[in-house]
Amino acid sequence: MKIRFFQRDWLQERTPPGLDLSLYCMKLKVLLVISFLFAQAYWSSFVYFRSNLFQNGHLVPGRMMIDFVDVLTVQSSFVPFFGFVSVILAMIYWMFAFYRSFYNDSMSIYTMKRLPDRWELHRRCLTLPLLGIGCVLILMVLTVALFYQLYFLLIPKEAIAPHQLAKLFGLMKQRS
Repeated sequence: MKIRFFQRDWLQERTPPGLDLSLYCMKLKVLLVISFLFAQAYWSSFVYFRSNLFQNGHLVPGRMMIDFVDVLTVQSSFVPFFGFVSVILAMIYWMFAFYRSFYNDSMSIYTMKRLPDRWELHRRCLTLPLLGIGCVLILMVLTVALFYQLYFLLIPKEAIAPHQLAKLFGLMKQRS
């Protein structure tokens, strides 16, 4: 059997009955775009810290840019990532809402429990939210990678402290 991931029929088989897949996907796209735009809060702190490097339009000798990790976390708070976290929470809510939809009106939960494939209910309730969470995590990683690259492009090399990538992964070890 050939599995065709992310094709409409493959996804349609894994959605709760009566769910409009195109509407769900549109809502997810809107939430991801809003989350990415919310992540742009990073730039306010970046511009502030970058402006401290210069005086009268010239780089002040000896001044160093604050570490990428500190700019990204906006002084110990993950403000740029609140949008992504809220989308993950919405996906978790949708998991419960999909399960709840089988208990409404016709009580189709009884039919789902009598099916030969006992995982059918879980497949229909968990697939779309878990794919959504995966999309959010991928977008978060791409956003951090984009900010990291732009950090190095927009700051003069002599004002960047060494080992920025190691500090970023050190932050990931501390927070997890």
